[in-house]
Amino acid sequence: MNNQVKSFLASRTIWGAVIAVAPQVLSLLGVTVTAGDAAETVG
Repeated sequence: MNNQVKSFLASRTIWGAVIAVAPQVLSLLGVTVTAGDAAETVG
């Protein structure tokens, strides 16, 4: 069993959540995010 503790920022789950929530937060701030912008960000 893997008992090692990893950094909060090394968690793929955290970064996935940030990527999923970021467009909604930016929208609330008045920034428009298109599908093309999202594709560029992910790579």
